[in-house]
Amino acid sequence: MMATMPRSVGGPLSQAPSFARDAHEFRAVLTAQTAEIDVLKARVAASARECTQLRQRLRDAETELSVAAEATTSAQELLDEHAMRHGLVLAAGVERSGAERATMEHELSRMEALLHDRDIEIRKLRQRA
Repeated sequence: MMATMPRSVGGPLSQAPSFARDAHEFRAVLTAQTAEIDVLKARVAASARECTQLRQRLRDAETELSVAAEATTSAQELLDEHAMRHGLVLAAGVERSGAERATMEHELSRMEALLHDRDIEIRKLRQRA
């Protein structure tokens, strides 16, 4: 009597067992392997579709990123120009304020000198009277 050998535990199910001698068992193994191949082909096809979708999403994201980068650069250039103009306007305002202050100080000094001259004149007139 021939002892039956157990199937190898831990190995792939589709591996042909060493004790499979007749055609019926070989057909069963072949059918199982064919089914496994079909499942693997379907998984590969699904993975390929997913890869294609991910590549398309990556291209779309790169395009969006490029557009956003261009918009950011354009906005930054506009802000830089505005800041430069604003700085020039502020500098001109400070310069104008300084010039106006100098004019006012000069006018004040002139008025003080005129008032001083008048005060002297008034003292002289009081002394004569």
